[in-house]
Amino acid sequence: MKSFIVLLKIVCSKIVGILLWITQLFIRVRSNQAVFISFSGKNFDSNPKYFSEYLRLHKKNIHAIWAFKSIPNVAAKQ
Repeated sequence: MKSFIVLLKIVCSKIVGILLWITQLFIRVRSNQAVFISFSGKNFDSNPKYFSEYLRLHKKNIHAIWAFKSIPNVAAKQ
């Protein structure tokens, strides 16, 4: 069972890589932009958060774009 899970992770990783490769054929890449996503678009945290904060502080010419599943309702959290 454990080997099946490892194999499934490898296959899923390859499929995601192929889908990203196909996507980049249709989306223009810009050298001054970085796209971030964390936990499948659910949160603004983890390593992508800290990397984007580093870019904001040290690389002023890089425009950070965050991808979320839905727009958070900030007013509801106040």
